[in-house]
Amino acid sequence: MGVAMRPLGWSLVLWCLLVWPVWAQPGGRAAVVVTAEAEWRAIAPGRWVSAQVVAVDEARLAPERGGRLRWLAREGMRVAAGEPLARLDDRSELAQRDVAQAEWERWRTQVRYLQEEERRLARLAKENSAAQTQWDEVRNELAQARAQQRAAQARLRQAELALERRRLVAPFPGVVTERLRRPGEWVGAGEAVLRLVGDEALELRAAVPLAAAAHLDVGQRLPAQVAGRTVEARLRAVAPVADPRSRQVDVWAVVEAGIPGAPARLWVPLDRPSRRLVVPRDALVLRGGGAAVFKVVGESVERIPVRLGPAEGDWIAVDGVGLAAGDAVVIRGAERLRPGQKVRLRERATP
Repeated sequence: MGVAMRPLGWSLVLWCLLVWPVWAQPGGRAAVVVTAEAEWRAIAPGRWVSAQVVAVDEARLAPERGGRLRWLAREGMRVAAGEPLARLDDRSELAQRDVAQAEWERWRTQVRYLQEEERRLARLAKENSAAQTQWDEVRNELAQARAQQRAAQARLRQAELALERRRLVAPFPGVVTERLRRPGEWVGAGEAVLRLVGDEALELRAAVPLAAAAHLDVGQRLPAQVAGRTVEARLRAVAPVADPRSRQVDVWAVVEAGIPGAPARLWVPLDRPSRRLVVPRDALVLRGGGAAVFKVVGESVERIPVRLGPAEGDWIAVDGVGLAAGDAVVIRGAERLRPGQKVRLRERATP
């Protein structure tokens, strides 16, 4: 068996001595890479500032009148606008509503009766004067009954409003995040019983340096990092005053996703934008000799040393001899590349 294996062993040795040096040379093995194009873009120097995701709608809700809590929404409950959140003991208000309802129905029946009587006497009044006198009396009674019916309707509405004040409803859609009281407890008028946080309308709140505030405009779109991913934020407002101690200005920017209370970051410009040659951040290779990018030339790559400029989002301005707009630079697989090494394009990324 040892003699049979000897030719195979010598073949492996010969392959390592003859083939491997060629395979390991910079031009021998084609590395699989992903590329993107360098391009001209208006970019401004800036910085990331700390921010926080806040809910546009957030409130501690309280009933208008005091009483004993009979029911209260639980933490984590999601409600739509107008849905009930709490109910106080409303037995007295229910009784008053029933009394007002009965009074209104009584006067409504009386008005209907007098209307029929008034129509009957109107026909008889054309034949004799006695019917004319009765017709006048019924018309007077009908006018008084209609006034009483309107008064009863107003009292019924007051009873219904008093009943509504015993119930707390959601002013906006959201989630109950905290119970401040428990069912069975007595609460006073205006005493908060729960906290409701809206999770549909979100924005970032950040304090930015004065140098950045001078280059911010309402409606401007800025990169932001929320929950570990980069999203777009639209600037909603810039405070017209600065904090004299921190020399910072509060700003608010609308975002589409996030969790209220979670930390985030917002990119703000520190100067006016200028047209620069930019590449994706992933194209940079940082080694002992400084920053560089690998440009694809034919079937191989060329290492281009670059000087870094301002960055914005996923793009960074670079300045290097031999690099121009439209050049394909490696953004995936550049870590192990060597100058002159052959490459095989797996895909081209879309900026």
